[in-house]
Amino acid sequence: MPNTRSGRYSIYLACLAALFPVLLAAQEAPVKSSVTMADPARFLVTAIKSNGLTGEDVKPWRVVASFQEFNESGAVVNRGTYEETWAGAAKFKRSFSGDAFSIVEYGTEKGIVRTGGENRDDWQLTAIHLALADPLPKPSELESVDFETHVTRVGDLQLDCIALKKKATASTAPLLPTSSYCFGKDAPFLRLRVLLSEGITTVAENPNSFQNHVVAGDITVYRAEKLALQVRLEGFGELSGANDASFTPPADATPRDEPNHQAPLSPEEAAKNLIKQVPPEYPPIARAARIQGTVVLQVLIDKHGNVSQVGVVSGHPMLQQAALEAVRQWVYKPYKIDGKAVPIYTTVNVTFALEK
Repeated sequence: MPNTRSGRYSIYLACLAALFPVLLAAQEAPVKSSVTMADPARFLVTAIKSNGLTGEDVKPWRVVASFQEFNESGAVVNRGTYEETWAGAAKFKRSFSGDAFSIVEYGTEKGIVRTGGENRDDWQLTAIHLALADPLPKPSELESVDFETHVTRVGDLQLDCIALKKKATASTAPLLPTSSYCFGKDAPFLRLRVLLSEGITTVAENPNSFQNHVVAGDITVYRAEKLALQVRLEGFGELSGANDASFTPPADATPRDEPNHQAPLSPEEAAKNLIKQVPPEYPPIARAARIQGTVVLQVLIDKHGNVSQVGVVSGHPMLQQAALEAVRQWVYKPYKIDGKAVPIYTTVNVTFALEK
């Protein structure tokens, strides 16, 4: 039987999936596997080897895709193309061009550099690249996580899901899952990818086989549970005739800001950054039953200081929902490492005490 927290994430994924039942057509990937969810780590390693286009066995390639971008009201606000040529982990070029902008990124031995995109929230470029070429975590990342498995059903289609959560540290309670990956039965083609800590959900369909790997033909991206991007793979194939000059960035290219990683922080240190604390409302049914005590929550705080994810570690069931609703409204001063704001995760104690 799944534990309570795993069940919550199964429900969460099912709710997200209900937003796009048409996209998850009953089409399996052209890759089968004898590895089962009974060994989630091994299953993911198998899936990593067959999904995407960045494996060590992959020959240089080029992909071209079209995209549509939507605002919060569901209206199309931008159209454009994404093109990537790849010849290795430090040798690639990605261009992301829309109606009013153009961004080009280059992979180098010293990191990623880019031109264009100033003053633009261009998370879409990363979302498209990951969905097409690198949709699963690196095998090395699996060494520092725990796994939870569950099943999500979308209409007649049943998906097997693996949620990843970072291992507990001396300063944190057992952590909440940060991402979840769902697959069709017996086929390690990634159908649903949920980055819980970032609020980004990616749906993939129409798998295409390329050099014994699978790449999605149609991709839909949701941000904060709202339609944000639709991507169509227009063409792909092996790269021929490319030379080093094709991957050489121009002189005015600048280093790309790398995504900040979540940092663990003790409850005491996190409390020092708290600038808005909304007290919980004592549930009337709990008050009438004379129930009191402490609810322990695990909280992910984004780089802006907002609570982006919260889950229950322990506490009386009658008090948990009130604690969750209160802490979701808390605001923290952004936590900085080397001068840059970074997401943090920590634990919070919410105490309910009856008047004497």
